[in-house]
Amino acid sequence: MHTNGTKDWSIQVGTSTLNIAYGYAVVVDSARNVYVSGQLAGKFATTTSVGGWDAFLMKFDKDGVQQWALQMGTTSVDGSFGLSIDANDNVYPLIKTEGSMEGSNLGLADIVLMQVDSTGTILSTDQFGTAGTEYLPTSGGAVAVDSAGDVFITGATNGVSQTTTIRVAMTCSFTK
Repeated sequence: MHTNGTKDWSIQVGTSTLNIAYGYAVVVDSARNVYVSGQLAGKFATTTSVGGWDAFLMKFDKDGVQQWALQMGTTSVDGSFGLSIDANDNVYPLIKTEGSMEGSNLGLADIVLMQVDSTGTILSTDQFGTAGTEYLPTSGGAVAVDSAGDVFITGATNGVSQTTTIRVAMTCSFTK
């Protein structure tokens, strides 16, 4: 929505099969590009389904033209329920997976944190969890990046972490 109250653009996206795609998070970069992440069944026209429900990340320019789309996941259930952006316009989709995206799955559901640059290149992927199940809020507010580039995530677990029995928030740092 433009500052004067008029709509600049809107896009409806869906999949080529079930036409089910849920957008759970949105961020805007320094050039007014828009990034949307969420969960889909099937695939977009420019992506390939990994299987089951997958996570997605899409970039649109300031005029609403799609720049690229990524579809990530496993043959199990996956979805991106959080998204943040840093000062260098790298985006951080936060994914819940029931499979193994990077390393082994430690329980029923793990958390995956990715770092993706503005061209759609995945810079890093980290999967972590407990022997139980990790949960993310579906409101899109589960991940934040501070001015130093440190990443903070929040969620819940019914498992026991290696360092404490209750994990309220976690901090992850990526090497720059």
